[in-house]
Amino acid sequence: MREDRVEFANTLRGIAALCVMVTHMIGFWGEPAFVAQTINADAIVPPVEMPSALWFVGHNLHAIGLDLGSFGVGIFFVISGFVISISLAKTSVGEFAVRRFFRLWPTYLTCFAIMLLSINATGWYFGRAFPFDEFSLLIHLWPGLNETFGVPYLDGISWSLSVELKFYIFAALCAGLLRRADLKVFAIAVAVSVGPYLLWHFYPNRNDLGLFGVRTLWSLVFFGDFLLILMVGVAFQFHHARKIGNKTFCAIVSAMLSIFVAMNLLSDPAILSPRYVVWSYVAAVAVFWACYLLRDHFRATVPTTFLANISYPLYALHCYAGWCFMRMLWEVGLSSNTIAILYIVACFAVCWLIHRAIEAPANRLGGELARKLRLKPYYPAAAGTAAA
Repeated sequence: MREDRVEFANTLRGIAALCVMVTHMIGFWGEPAFVAQTINADAIVPPVEMPSALWFVGHNLHAIGLDLGSFGVGIFFVISGFVISISLAKTSVGEFAVRRFFRLWPTYLTCFAIMLLSINATGWYFGRAFPFDEFSLLIHLWPGLNETFGVPYLDGISWSLSVELKFYIFAALCAGLLRRADLKVFAIAVAVSVGPYLLWHFYPNRNDLGLFGVRTLWSLVFFGDFLLILMVGVAFQFHHARKIGNKTFCAIVSAMLSIFVAMNLLSDPAILSPRYVVWSYVAAVAVFWACYLLRDHFRATVPTTFLANISYPLYALHCYAGWCFMRMLWEVGLSSNTIAILYIVACFAVCWLIHRAIEAPANRLGGELARKLRLKPYYPAAAGTAAA
């Protein structure tokens, strides 16, 4: 099996980042009051006309009930499930933890710091005080604790990093099953997903758990919902490595998606809101599946490799920091189309610098430290590799 068959996942990574980026560009013009409140600025009055290309995309996607941002995040989650199981197939749990730490934190903290500086600068320009307290900032140093401590996400994207981090923990705990492609891992995932969900909706004395307990339970409910999408990616990897056949693969994917849809459409209040967002995640799986079937036709190109390389910093940085940048460009008096173009160019340039100066060196450092800390030899690798 040729290694380039996993190029489709790298290509989709860049496309997913673009989808989320476009969604937040649309949001900048579509929800000016929310944007102003979020970035500590005055609202643009009267609201400015959205660039025609963005309006066309937003209008038509809304007409068919597709949320482009959720679609992009869904692709990210499926890719994560796909590549994390590959990573664990080749390393010990200790190596995996070290590599994941250096893969996630340095870039995230860099982008988070830029976002804070941007909001502080915007607030200073408009005569507003810095809106975040020290405790909230401290919690954000470790994505995943927000729900438990009742701290809202400050950057618009770290909620998904919280899901990723919890999935890393789940994968590490189930490392043996993942290496053997043991189907029990899917049963465990369903239990982790459905158990807290049922407890949340049917336990009559939920408040007896106390505020901390209720928040922790909701954190597990929220993670369990997306764990099902992540496990779809694991199923794809098992099939890609020829550990399961077509019928088993289709049955697992169908089961994960069916439970995901049922949990979201039958719950009140819904985990995902509005409810049509659920189908955007299903669409993400469908697109990933189509690209998986066509994986022999994917080849690395300069544009797709560039987007794949900057996809993580682009995802982590573009939203609130980008809104601050666009808001200040409006103060200069530029047109909407010019603002959109400069925003894209600036995002790509800054994220490329972050990739070269922070992300890539951190990944290399993590790999070197993992090799030094290696306690046991590599496990036989699953077929194919992808940037994890």
